[in-house]
Amino acid sequence: MPKIVYDGQPYECGDESVLECLAARGIAIPNSCHAGLCQTCMMQAVEGEVPAAAQAGLKPTLVAQNYFLACLCHPQHDMEVVLSDEGMTTLQAH
Repeated sequence: MPKIVYDGQPYECGDESVLECLAARGIAIPNSCHAGLCQTCMMQAVEGEVPAAAQAGLKPTLVAQNYFLACLCHPQHDMEVVLSDEGMTTLQAH
């Protein structure tokens, strides 16, 4: 059974999506449609392999950076994840 590590805590993830796994443990992940359309639940894998189905509809640049949709992600292997805004860095314009 794969483990999802979020905010330093590991969670067992059975047949559920990453979104369902974390929500069942009281972790609030932004979400709306639960179908991969709104992309509100976008997260980034900092460790582990992202299933291709979890990246459906994302721009190639996001796929290359291991972003995925938590509602579509049914992990096969252990993953460490962060919310998408935690993984993005900001640049200052001059």
